[in-house]
Amino acid sequence: MDIVNETTGLIRRFIEGDAFKRYVNRHLPMVVLTHLVFLAFSVGITAGTMMFLGGTRTVLVLFAMLLAPFVLFGSLFVLVFVFFGWLESRAIGAVSGHKAALPHGKLSLPGLRAALGTPPPIPWVIAAIFIPLPFLFLLFVSVKWGLLLLVLLVATPVAYALLDR
Repeated sequence: MDIVNETTGLIRRFIEGDAFKRYVNRHLPMVVLTHLVFLAFSVGITAGTMMFLGGTRTVLVLFAMLLAPFVLFGSLFVLVFVFFGWLESRAIGAVSGHKAALPHGKLSLPGLRAALGTPPPIPWVIAAIFIPLPFLFLLFVSVKWGLLLLVLLVATPVAYALLDR
């Protein structure tokens, strides 16, 4: 996946595509709340990385401080990119009449999968660099905070899909 072309294409489709833009604007409060969860997750794994790598050694603290913006913005970029790809497919589904919804309003695993829809393209290389390793660092520092942020991150698209019915 050429992430630069994919990102510019997604931005262009958002700017030029009326259905996508209308969908995002109509769901703006949920989109903003989702981004707040993404920001909390990114800040959490960045802080965990700094604490894990930094420790008490001056050189490692400096290295962790230099690494922090890359972890923060890299993880945030991956989360927002995947989320907007998912929103684009939901917008297309809403326009085409194939809106993902829970069958008969029941909450079940197959129904939830249907409500979530198809997963968007994921930049696996960048995601592998900026999400799992910093998350493991956070888990080493604080399992409680790491699991809380993971639950929030996983529950966010589920809650979005349930609220978007």
